[in-house]
Amino acid sequence: MKVNTIKKAILAVITTAVMATTTQAKTGDMQFYTALKAGMIKLNPTLENTDGKAINTGLKFDKPKMVSVSAGVITAKNFGAEFDYLASTETKIASSKKDAKFTMRDYGLYGTYYLPVQDDYYLKGKLGYAQVNIKHKNKKQETKTRGVAGGFGLGYNITPKISLESEYTRLPTIKETNDGKVLKVGNDQVTFGARFKF
Repeated sequence: MKVNTIKKAILAVITTAVMATTTQAKTGDMQFYTALKAGMIKLNPTLENTDGKAINTGLKFDKPKMVSVSAGVITAKNFGAEFDYLASTETKIASSKKDAKFTMRDYGLYGTYYLPVQDDYYLKGKLGYAQVNIKHKNKKQETKTRGVAGGFGLGYNITPKISLESEYTRLPTIKETNDGKVLKVGNDQVTFGARFKF
């Protein structure tokens, strides 16, 4: 599937969620929320030549910790839209002697769907578009990667306004080119936190 086709599909999901939200807004039957979560990022690096051939270098990254802040809206039909911001602690290539430290900042916009299950539990799915910013400690440039992102989660409603939520998110693969080699880093997040409706 072509990249443009994927982008169009993601935009369609987000547009549908926003349109559903707008429709519900006319009747006042929707809920806004904010969420605060903490967790860990799993980075999976591979090094390739420019021709796409993998180079086995044994690269390993530390596992940075992170915090995220989200804001969104849920309609009466359980569709919604969400904006996420994430900031990581400083991390480095664990298998390298070089001082290759960096931090991450992520921004994402998602269409969401919540599926109520037994009692006060619910399942959450999200699909959208995100940008990952990599800031190197000893370099001035900042690498930006954009692409499809998505995830799923499990939540529990403590009260009608407060929920606990765990979530897995897959962000766009980070890509950096240097000295004729391409570093690709898979970007997986696992978070746990609280959501507050108002």
